[in-house]
Amino acid sequence: MASSYPSPALVRYLNGETNYEECFQAAPEEERLVLRSPVKVAVVGCGRHSRSALQPNLARLPSFDLVGVCDTDQSLVSDCARRFGARAEYLDVGRMLDECRPEAVVVVGTPQMHYDIGLEVAASGANVFVEKPPAPDSVRARQLAECALALGSAGMVGTMLRHTTAVRLVRDLIDGGDFGDRLFFSGRLFAPGPTSDDYYRLGSVPQAYLGAQAIHLLDCMRFLMGDTREVSARLGVAGDAFSFAVNFDFLNGAVGTLSLATHTRALEMEVVVGGSGGQVAIATNVNHLRVLGSPVFRNSLGGYVDVPSKGWDQGYTYAGTLRHGYLEELHSFAVSTRSMIPIGPTLSDGVVALQMCEAIWDSCNSRKPVYLANPQSLKVANETSLGREV
Repeated sequence: MASSYPSPALVRYLNGETNYEECFQAAPEEERLVLRSPVKVAVVGCGRHSRSALQPNLARLPSFDLVGVCDTDQSLVSDCARRFGARAEYLDVGRMLDECRPEAVVVVGTPQMHYDIGLEVAASGANVFVEKPPAPDSVRARQLAECALALGSAGMVGTMLRHTTAVRLVRDLIDGGDFGDRLFFSGRLFAPGPTSDDYYRLGSVPQAYLGAQAIHLLDCMRFLMGDTREVSARLGVAGDAFSFAVNFDFLNGAVGTLSLATHTRALEMEVVVGGSGGQVAIATNVNHLRVLGSPVFRNSLGGYVDVPSKGWDQGYTYAGTLRHGYLEELHSFAVSTRSMIPIGPTLSDGVVALQMCEAIWDSCNSRKPVYLANPQSLKVANETSLGREV
């Protein structure tokens, strides 16, 4: 089954149910490494996402020691240092790397910034976490991944859905045996934005949506279903609003669909996975999971007669800040940094996710299917030498 961080021991500790010593004794060994010796981390970029989703979770986790924060805006740097406890403030990345000597760096900004500063961080020897997309295109994303791997780091990309508890439960169900072979995938993501490409500069607003929003669902789909052989997509446009309808053929013989839209008045997401054993897992907004075809009552008949199912909901007490997945991905980054175990989505996974974004856009423009090269060829040989990939 897919390893999951934080462990139940750390979740209970963060929720105030246990003390530190009890947490440490119950934690798995790779997690004890970061509890015993927190990772020295620095942050580059103090924009909205960094301030709302990432730095609050870094400050909450005992697996990190926030040694520095950097941005070109001094007021943002000072505000973040005060709120989240960074030891030092910087306006220059190179100076921060030289003086703080962080073991890991979180880079949060534009795709070009992820690429440029990601290369600088990798060259310094620190493990690098970049937000999505990891670069303006898959070519530069691969350059970043190869640079980091050559220096002994698999890195991580901030496509956080695979770290959420709901998605991990779906993966455990798939790996458990009774689910059978993966048969189909269906996903939908409706988001208010982006409504402009001024920030992302990926070529157009629909391309910005693919790289900033849909990439989450694409990485999640690959985590659950495996690699894709063929993509066929269409773009729907009505004024400034647009949508995508996407079909996938997977290498394992399964098929899938995505429905994507922007300019919606609410954020809504759903992931559906069906298996040959007759079960269907439906995860909605990463806080609700329903599994159809899973008998829980003795006299349930199933079929057309009734709907046997079991469910899971995220509780009222959540250990992280903002949406599910951010705390989990950051703690996983700490574990990966200290243990040298690559934990996905690695930078190489980011390459594949961007290739899928590009394939969707190419198919929309050509109105023809796009065949993907075997994504496994993107794995640089020495990635597996870093440890087992999760």
